[in-house]
Amino acid sequence: GNFCCNGIVRPDRTPNPALYEVKKVYQYQKIEPVNLLEGTVDLFNKNFFIGTGHLLFSWALTENGTVIQNGELSAFDVAPRQKRRINIPFIKPELKPGAEYHLKVTATLREDKLWAKKGHVTAWDQYAIPFDVPVAVAKDIADLPSVNWSQSDDAIRVFNKAFSAEIDPVTGNLVSYKKRNKEWLMAPLKMNFWRVPTDNDRGNNMPDRLAIWKNLTSRMQSIKVAQLNKSQVLVEVKKSLEVGSGSQVVCMFTISGDGSVDVQVLLNLEGENIPEMPRLGMQMAIDDAYENVSFYGRGPWETYWDRKTCGEVAIHSGKIDDFIHDYVRPQENGNHADVRWVTFSDARNKGLKIVAKDLMHFSAWPYTMETLEEATHPVGLTRNGNLILNIDYKQMGVGGDNSWGATTHKQYLLDEKSYNFGFSIQFN
Repeated sequence: GNFCCNGIVRPDRTPNPALYEVKKVYQYQKIEPVNLLEGTVDLFNKNFFIGTGHLLFSWALTENGTVIQNGELSAFDVAPRQKRRINIPFIKPELKPGAEYHLKVTATLREDKLWAKKGHVTAWDQYAIPFDVPVAVAKDIADLPSVNWSQSDDAIRVFNKAFSAEIDPVTGNLVSYKKRNKEWLMAPLKMNFWRVPTDNDRGNNMPDRLAIWKNLTSRMQSIKVAQLNKSQVLVEVKKSLEVGSGSQVVCMFTISGDGSVDVQVLLNLEGENIPEMPRLGMQMAIDDAYENVSFYGRGPWETYWDRKTCGEVAIHSGKIDDFIHDYVRPQENGNHADVRWVTFSDARNKGLKIVAKDLMHFSAWPYTMETLEEATHPVGLTRNGNLILNIDYKQMGVGGDNSWGATTHKQYLLDEKSYNFGFSIQFN
């Protein structure tokens, strides 16, 4: 198989994403918070033999992922295994309602070395500043256009002059969304509990241990429609899950007159001996013309629940191919953790935006999950003209203590009895 060519560097010497995690956790300089509100931190030089005189330290203050202040720190040389207290000279910004603020300190080489060029990053740390930020103002429902609904044996339709959304009364999935006479959904928005096994998953027999989640069957219990007000319609779908005894998932779609679709998922698992879930989220497909991706979360490389130290909380942008990864043997890839929002757009800057109620994970592939799982080499990852979007609460950690039996650490397992997560989609 691929056992001897699947490390943190691929056989052609290009990095696997785990290399960035190794670099981050092995870094020889550490910024430790003391009083972030005042910009006070400690620099710990973890080296045993050399100081920090060969490094340049800089800082940046971000607001919702965008740099609003930055600068360089005065030169200083911290001796091996010693700490020095530093004050980061940012000015407290005018706080915006609902905004997040992060402080990042970066160490780079002052001059060329035999092993790297001037400006090479040797270490960085980032912390959220606990400012007392005003609460964000919710959108005024009264300002939204009106919306109507209808129900038949084939569909529950929510619509106005600008858009229409359809939910299948049999499956409870969002199966259609049309705007400007264009169909957005190439495959329905539906629940997903499975991930394509990683090398570590295969090593600990995850495909067999957790097989019940791969094609988990469900049975419709009820589907209800309610006009909440002139501008909002709620469709509530309740389904029983064939795992344990009495397990249930409730999906609530709140569709507003501006065309936004708010999704709230309530999962309750009942019964004994229910195995952990590989993933908890939803999946859908859109046209691959929407290949331009921007997201606010941990990146730019893939990050997972138990492998995200290397991910800077920032706005990351690129093409869809920049955010997937071809492992030697195709497997789960391209996840991004702690995401606030993500957009997919075409050449005309038209597309959709997905916003988490709290934090979410997301990934997007130019091939189906089935194609990814069946392929044995990257050449087998055939594309069908669509993008598969995974909008997840989380997926279990990827583990890695070893690849021949060790399972994911318990604190990174989806093994609780109940979950509640949500997000909204805006098509433009």
